[in-house]
Amino acid sequence: LYVLGELDGRLHTLAWDAPTATGLPLESVPVNPGTELAPQLAHVTLTGGTLSCSSRGDDVIAQFVRDPDGRPQPQRLLRLPGSGPRHHAMIGNHLVVAQQNSGGVVTLDETGEVRGHLDIPSPACICPSTEPAQELSLA
Repeated sequence: LYVLGELDGRLHTLAWDAPTATGLPLESVPVNPGTELAPQLAHVTLTGGTLSCSSRGDDVIAQFVRDPDGRPQPQRLLRLPGSGPRHHAMIGNHLVVAQQNSGGVVTLDETGEVRGHLDIPSPACICPSTEPAQELSLA
């Protein structure tokens, strides 16, 4: 089980015991150890072996890879062009980020490069559709 501490700036790893529905703390690592800003962590996702953590205080998505024991190892920091990454989701090979403070939804490719931006006032949450993709017709 992975838990973000919004105010302590840490990603906490717990061993989950399903029969008792309890977690045992295993490890706690800083999401962005180089910052002096209040982290304001908001959201964590696990896609494959990659954990992505949004940090509104320093406007980054911190990514970790899981080692064989499931413990997170720092991989990279993705700096965003706007501010306030509140929520994010993987859609195909793209990380889609709601930037609540600056407004807009940003799409990053697998290398972390920005591939798209859509102005939406104060987006707070990304929810991928379970419907099949449809082509847009502008006719």
